[in-house]
Amino acid sequence: MTATTVDAADVEYILSLSDEDLAAELVTAGAGTEYDDPGVESALMMVAKISKSSTALPGNWFLERAERMFRRAWPTIRGPICRAYKDNPELEFGGVEWLTYLINVVAPGSGIGSRLVARLIRWAVKEGLDALCEVDT
Repeated sequence: MTATTVDAADVEYILSLSDEDLAAELVTAGAGTEYDDPGVESALMMVAKISKSSTALPGNWFLERAERMFRRAWPTIRGPICRAYKDNPELEFGGVEWLTYLINVVAPGSGIGSRLVARLIRWAVKEGLDALCEVDT
């Protein structure tokens, strides 16, 4: 899979998402990938159900699924994210420029498409990079 870059407008959109919307986008972007949560129904099947019915899913389905998907993908993206987090203090943490930089660094080397990587990185920021990267504060 070829990773493409993202621009500031893409990142601004990702930053504007609520936790629930971010979870839905992460699950949708990761549907059918190796990070998709193995279960009775794949995310791909559930996304197809959603398009047919607005009441197809229980309330926390996306949040729970996104968390499991993130945990499966984290070992793949952890190294470059944590290095960039520690090595680039000049960039405003969590800002558009920082996330754009991080996405464009991680996506090409991870083998994961930039759309999914962008949402995984935003999820990591939401979870807290100090804890995820074991940074002393």
